Amino acid sequence: LNRTPPLTTRAALAWRVFRSGLPWSPWGKRSEPIDTKSNPLMWPSYRVGQPTWHAVDTASFARYGYSLNSLVYSAITYKCRAITTAPMRAWKGDPESPELANSSHPLNKLLGRPNPWQSGPEFQQLNTVYLNVAGNVFIHLDRPRRGQLPIAMRSLRPDRTFIVPAAGGTLKGYLYIPEGCSQQDAVPILPENMLHIKLPNPLDPLEGMGYGLSPLGPAATLIDIDNDVTKFLKMFFERGANTGYVLKYSIPLDDVEVAKARTRWMERYGGSENWGDVAVLDSQGSVERIGYTMQEMGF
Repeated sequence: LNRTPPLTTRAALAWRVFRSGLPWSPWGKRSEPIDTKSNPLMWPSYRVGQPTWHAVDTASFARYGYSLNSLVYSAITYKCRAITTAPMRAWKGDPESPELANSSHPLNKLLGRPNPWQSGPEFQQLNTVYLNVAGNVFIHLDRPRRGQLPIAMRSLRPDRTFIVPAAGGTLKGYLYIPEGCSQQDAVPILPENMLHIKLPNPLDPLEGMGYGLSPLGPAATLIDIDNDVTKFLKMFFERGANTGYVLKYSIPLDDVEVAKARTRWMERYGGSENWGDVAVLDSQGSVERIGYTMQEMGF
């Protein structure tokens, strides 16, 4: 039976936590000894066997960065087009003197058609987008048997793939949670059946085995500002009143005279073809600019 420890035990535990920090387990020592000679890495007990949740919202990066911001989209798309100029090829033999494998080689076939729905260039471009948006690429290797060459490779969405640490500073595997499913319905994947490509993350709690750092993270604030300015300019042109000039007269005008003055002005000086004409007003009229110039609009 689980019983609450006596007050003295709890007081001693509180003092140890105050002096040395949180212990590895709530009421005692670690349940399993860890061989620190072969592997000095150790995870806290609350991480072992539990999916490590993402520190950033990858879906927001994809939505407001890649899909909404033209600068981010152009930069990443440029990389996607560039990477297709260097297609992946299979080589065999000694690394010092490799020999290019022929097109019928199983690995070349896999690289040319990673799965039934994607060609090699499409597969490379999708992985490039994942790497530059999320900082992570998760490629599932579909093997007919353990240790054999994969028959298919599939890129998994980074925001749906989670890393599961194991005791002793290793990885238990990965969990892929399909859309609309909960963690109980997740698909477990062994480490040998997953390729995890990531950008360096100096604050990775799993010492390089965890998630990579998204390039959009440091630029997220600037991307939001750029999106907000673009949205403001769009709203300005849709709803803002931008009357360029106003005709001012020192005498009262009725509606007929106002309409006549407006019509004559537009007929004589309206349109870019009449911008070179010289405007002439009588002694009781003047022109005042109230609109924005291109420099004032930031163009």
